[in-house]
Amino acid sequence: MYGPFFPGPCPTNRKLSGKSGTIQSPNFPNNYEAEHDCSWIISVPRGNHVLLSFNRTDFHIHSCNKICDCDFLEVRAGTTAGGMLLGKFCGSDPPSPIYVNGSDMWLRFVSNKLSNNKGFRAKFEAIRPLKAVPCRAKTLSHSSASACEAHSCKARGDDTCEVSCCAEDYCNKSTTQMVSGTMVFILSALAVLIGQMFY
Repeated sequence: MYGPFFPGPCPTNRKLSGKSGTIQSPNFPNNYEAEHDCSWIISVPRGNHVLLSFNRTDFHIHSCNKICDCDFLEVRAGTTAGGMLLGKFCGSDPPSPIYVNGSDMWLRFVSNKLSNNKGFRAKFEAIRPLKAVPCRAKTLSHSSASACEAHSCKARGDDTCEVSCCAEDYCNKSTTQMVSGTMVFILSALAVLIGQMFY
């Protein structure tokens, strides 16, 4: 069970509360309309942190370039557009699970008038705080013949660590980058587990 769904028309700062839930773009799984600017605030019970995860088949946002200047999903820590940027996403490759060490997360979905696509559906859930090992350099690499050809954590220029693993398997490790006292986790192992459970 994944908790309640939060679909409907394009909202502005719609508050979503609870231990878990599923959030989706307007009109999903059909194509979203042009010129949308929607936002949501996810709040889980105090003492918990937020984990946002995506299904591989439920992420299709029109992309016009690599920096997502057209349609995009933006994720930030906290409850406002001024929170720390966790990522800006588009295309058909869903983000890895995004973890923030706080009880609130802010999402914004924008579409322009040029094109549209299916949009996104994501699951949020409250999880216990996780212990982290910070990234100590711009690039960290590990190898494990039994799990991954490459397992790297690279600072992408924003506040998120990026994990690259072989397509057939995933490393059972986590990587973290610490920025201004805030930790953002990309958990490759959780990606596998959630992918098996999520629809």
